[in-house]
Amino acid sequence: SMRRGARPPQVLLAFEHIHEKDIVYRDLKPENLLLDDHGYLKVVDFGLAKRVTDKTFTVCGTPDYVAPEVISRKPYDFSCDIWSAGVLVFILLGGYAPFQAKDPDDRDALFKIIKTGKFKFHEKYWKGISKEAKDFIAKMLTLDLGKRATAEELLTHEWVGLDPSELQHELDLTNLK
Repeated sequence: SMRRGARPPQVLLAFEHIHEKDIVYRDLKPENLLLDDHGYLKVVDFGLAKRVTDKTFTVCGTPDYVAPEVISRKPYDFSCDIWSAGVLVFILLGGYAPFQAKDPDDRDALFKIIKTGKFKFHEKYWKGISKEAKDFIAKMLTLDLGKRATAEELLTHEWVGLDPSELQHELDLTNLK
């Protein structure tokens, strides 16, 4: 699990909150995450966010982080944010993106690879990473929307190690509008 005393994945706490309010974010990437003076993560730039009561169809997002259902022009919901979080955690732990085209400028090739949903934990980069962390990522980078984890499920994943009763006190919502 994460080291004792570590804050839970604050992006997931933010997603849990906005998803409960029927908002899909759709643009998670490092540039949209800032730290405040106390070291808390702030999710910024809600330009692509949208209130969704069922499904939406708009193709948008940042290529490396966008979910396969979005680029496939299939109806999608909040789970596209979980996919993007999976890509982000993969990059943070592994040091490289899970989906890459041979030519980094070939967006169509990248999208084709993303749509397969196939990625590998290359031993060279992942040998020191726990099986729980890999499972955490795999639950986010799942093609089947019915099997992709929710923010709430991920917050109680064994890698995060939070008890559900601890969650209500972890996020200060006073500045979240």
